[in-house]
Amino acid sequence: MYKYIISSIIIFSLIAIFIHGTGTSDLIITLLSVTSFLFGIFLAFAIANRQSRFNSIRTSLRKDDALLLSIYKLSASFGTETQNRCRLLIDDFLINSIDYELVDYDKSVNKFYELFDFFIKIEPKKESQREIYSNIIKILKESSISKKEVIHWLNEKMLSFEWGSLLVLASIILISLFVINNNSFISVLITVLLGSSLVLFLLILRNLDNLHWKEDSWIWNPLTELFVEMGLTPYIPKGVIERGMKLKKGITYRVVEYSHLYPDFSDKKIKIIEN
Repeated sequence: MYKYIISSIIIFSLIAIFIHGTGTSDLIITLLSVTSFLFGIFLAFAIANRQSRFNSIRTSLRKDDALLLSIYKLSASFGTETQNRCRLLIDDFLINSIDYELVDYDKSVNKFYELFDFFIKIEPKKESQREIYSNIIKILKESSISKKEVIHWLNEKMLSFEWGSLLVLASIILISLFVINNNSFISVLITVLLGSSLVLFLLILRNLDNLHWKEDSWIWNPLTELFVEMGLTPYIPKGVIERGMKLKKGITYRVVEYSHLYPDFSDKKIKIIEN
């Protein structure tokens, strides 16, 4: 995001310095006031809506992490072999959900139902196992509901006409700012700062809508913890690390590099990295 802000500052500075505006006029001031008011209201509503969606997805995913960990821990009651099989099935699901982009989360849910089918076939032999088995099935159902909630919220993206309205209003504001710019230092400074602020707000909204906002803290770090808690090696795409994801010290990672364009995961290469 920073490169877009820096680029906008440079571009707006060049335009403000080398292109002389016509100065203020009642028409431009009125147009700027009305469009700024509408843009502010629409942007505030859009950001609040996207933040609510973002929080719902984050809460559901992290709740699901806890449910998966509970299933793994409870499966120990059925013996080491059953717990190891449970862990492998959860690992397969997590890997599959990571391979797919978050917007395609629904494509990885089939792996979760393999875990569901595995437990349905188990027949508890002791009374203590029957109670735990009942709890596992209840948790699996709850986990299934959480996944449906995530898929629902993922489908609630901003519509093209909403983006179009915001971009039109932002464009009118930018044009008005450059029109009233008289090339004085203060005028150039204010024009550049206001223009860059518009770009920043739109980028924040885009990152919230695309779920790229602070993804390290709410996606990768919790997933790393979940892998470690189940005795698994954390799995992470190489591209995430290249985008600035900081690996935790003392943890071994499986870093995957995809040989083909998304969503072709064939011939992917997994490298073990000790940090």
